[in-house]
Amino acid sequence: MPASDLQLGFFFALNVLAVAVAVLISLWQSASLITAVVKSDEAVGIFQAYQQSWKLLFRFLLVSLLFVLAALGGTVLFVIPGIYLMISLSLAPVLVFAEGEGRSSVGILRKSREYVKGRWWSVFGRYLFLLLILVAFGILAGLIIFLPLTLITAAIKTVEPVLRQLGNGIIDILLTPFTTIYWFLVYRDLKQSKEAA
Repeated sequence: MPASDLQLGFFFALNVLAVAVAVLISLWQSASLITAVVKSDEAVGIFQAYQQSWKLLFRFLLVSLLFVLAALGGTVLFVIPGIYLMISLSLAPVLVFAEGEGRSSVGILRKSREYVKGRWWSVFGRYLFLLLILVAFGILAGLIIFLPLTLITAAIKTVEPVLRQLGNGIIDILLTPFTTIYWFLVYRDLKQSKEAA
């Protein structure tokens, strides 16, 4: 086997490993943010959130994967079943950290469906409202953040990739906690209404 093929194989394996590590870190960050929001009453710190979320990281990955597969499967049939399943199972990733202890991954998906049952249109409306907020924020961010960055990159072409990454990073830092908190509040409201009923 020529040396160039070995190098190509090595770099391919290295890239696969780097992508796997990046996905794991990204999932862990999402899991720790959800943990911090779910356990906000306990004032969980950053390191505690990472530590506690690590224990449930595999289940979070599995539930998220099952959620995506169910939504995609419903969408393949027709768009409407996909949207229905997406809304019905949308609480599952939060439930991993809120009520996941002692539940199977399928049990978590069933619990999400149970919370949404009878209030599907209400939950759909809340997510639609969130989408409108995100669109409005995107327009505002486009004017405040991306318009100046576009003007700078028009003058200096070499900084375009760096400034684009910077703009996307700022948007992620602002929106990710907001959407996670909103998501948790939808879960908490549904849980309280089910318990009251």
